Amino acid sequence: MSSRKITVKGLEYKGKGQYGDFRFMLKDRAYVNYIFFMADNVQSSLDKDDYPGAGTASLRPYLAAHMVNPRAFNIPTGWSVLTNGFDKLGPSEQAIIDLHFELALLVIYENKQIDTLVFSCDPNNDYLIGNGVFDFAIDVRTYISAKIWAISTTDFDSPPTTKSHTELHDEMKLYETYMKTLIDQEKKRRQLLSSASKRGRTNTLH
Repeated sequence: MSSRKITVKGLEYKGKGQYGDFRFMLKDRAYVNYIFFMADNVQSSLDKDDYPGAGTASLRPYLAAHMVNPRAFNIPTGWSVLTNGFDKLGPSEQAIIDLHFELALLVIYENKQIDTLVFSCDPNNDYLIGNGVFDFAIDVRTYISAKIWAISTTDFDSPPTTKSHTELHDEMKLYETYMKTLIDQEKKRRQLLSSASKRGRTNTLH
């Protein structure tokens, strides 16, 4: 008996209502067994935000946190909207990405109808995920892309993890303090830039 495998495809986004537009494909029963990769930020993921964001984040309502038979899984490419994309693949960035992939594998295992995974790829390289709404480091893109493609060789006959959804989410929450520190630093940086800009305009007027 053959083991359950998942086909992985990189699709270029070419416009609304076309193959590669995931919201469009979700409505077509030809892709009912597909699960779609969604680039997310850690803050929205931890908050279990279901608001449709920009780019592939428009798929938030279709995550396992919000529906019984999920059509999408999310992997963070940045800490928050304010801090933008990951600027490096440090230990914390790698750990939070790995936890999200562990959850994604569990979602795929639990939903036996899934046979294909698709992600929005770079227009010049269908191996790499696209660098869309967030601008994030190339080593992050390469790492996430490699983990996506590794799913095609994963055996889904056995559970990919011993952890539950709740346990994985609790582990993700351990990075919340670090994330909030980065957000506070970015807020202060922007405040300083704003103050400096205002002083510059005042000096110009005088």
